[in-house]
Amino acid sequence: MTLSVTIGEHSFSIKNINLAEHTADVNGTPVRFDFKHIHGELYSLLVNDRSYSVQINSADGADEIRVGPHIFNAVVEDAQSLALRRLKTQAQPANSDVIIKAPMPGLITRILTAPGETVRAGQALIVIEAMKMENELKAPSDGVIAEVLAEAQSPVDKGAVLIKIKSA
Repeated sequence: MTLSVTIGEHSFSIKNINLAEHTADVNGTPVRFDFKHIHGELYSLLVNDRSYSVQINSADGADEIRVGPHIFNAVVEDAQSLALRRLKTQAQPANSDVIIKAPMPGLITRILTAPGETVRAGQALIVIEAMKMENELKAPSDGVIAEVLAEAQSPVDKGAVLIKIKSA
């Protein structure tokens, strides 16, 4: 089994997973691991003899992972779901709108764009603070900002529509 893991902007390929021996290859590097459910959303993760206490909140096909004070958004896909997502992305019409939603509840601290502005894939659009960590939300593709629905210094709920982008 092969898994594709995306955490923020970083992607990893996990192959040769052997649950009996607690080994896998991460981007071609052999890794020893152990992963145990403690209770609720709390897990114990051991990677190459380093121990981590991990809290995982799963929703909408993505996981919000907390390791200490750090929060990460992660997507884990097997080969079949990765191929399906890529097909859907390729099949998306070039002129379709892109909607940027809040990945978690928080406070909008900065808006880095305005309606009518041309943006490039990867360009930071908005900053949301959640649990004392700032997260930049970036444009997934080139386009023009059609609408900014968020306001600086305003709280937002998870899933709230923040920005609409017209594809280029």
